Amino acid sequence: MKCLSYGKKELDLFLNMFERFPLVELRQDLAQFEYEQLSTISDYSKRKLILTDKNVDETNLKEFVALAIGLKVMAVDLDLGLINQQTMPFVAMLRNNGVQLILSKHDVDLSQKAELDIVFEKFQQVDCDYIKIIYSECERSYIMDYISTFKIFQPKMISFVAGDSMKFTRMLSLVLGSPFTYVSLNESGKTGEGQLTNDEYDLFAKTMGI
Repeated sequence: MKCLSYGKKELDLFLNMFERFPLVELRQDLAQFEYEQLSTISDYSKRKLILTDKNVDETNLKEFVALAIGLKVMAVDLDLGLINQQTMPFVAMLRNNGVQLILSKHDVDLSQKAELDIVFEKFQQVDCDYIKIIYSECERSYIMDYISTFKIFQPKMISFVAGDSMKFTRMLSLVLGSPFTYVSLNESGKTGEGQLTNDEYDLFAKTMGI
């Protein structure tokens, strides 16, 4: 399944995406919509919405959590580094109010086994609905190491290797059991390096029989 990652500042375009895609991620740090604008989203669409804001830290986490709960979104994406004893109560508030948690870690180096072990241990300490691990671009010789990581956190693992040279891992992840992968509407709408466009996804899916 594909999830549209949306970061443009065009509200009308954003509101039309829910009829075209099964899931929609709003990159609020890029779009910067006002709460009143987001509140116009229908309840049906909100249950397909993943709210992500890379600017969230300990100083504004409470407000972000309140926004997500108030909107009744499907899920929020929070960075693993944000989770500690002080922030855990806010994480619990999300899940107690029916908002799923995607816990994410970016720029993980597949070549550093000790680093991988630390990251995996941290993930195991937090109760979440999905685990998202984005590996930094690497040599293709590490692809078997990438594949092996899926055995640890299935069936809730969302993972791929960043960069254009490894964009195929965004489709491979679906074969390995990821519930969805992120796509952009077009080239100008990409929110990450190596992200598949919607058309690229459809072509790969047809070729791979997904």
